[in-house]
Amino acid sequence: MLYRTVPKNGDQLSVLGYGCMRFPVRMKSINEALAQKQILRSRIKRPN
Repeated sequence: MLYRTVPKNGDQLSVLGYGCMRFPVRMKSINEALAQKQILRSRIKRPN
């Protein structure tokens, strides 16, 4: 399994679960368009 280090506290998180609880929400539902942009942006900034 691949892990990433959280810069603020040094925790090791699985790449599969990295930040998924923080997807943007609109009216109690995940804003899929914005979430997709965030995922793609993070992939560009931190390639495996």
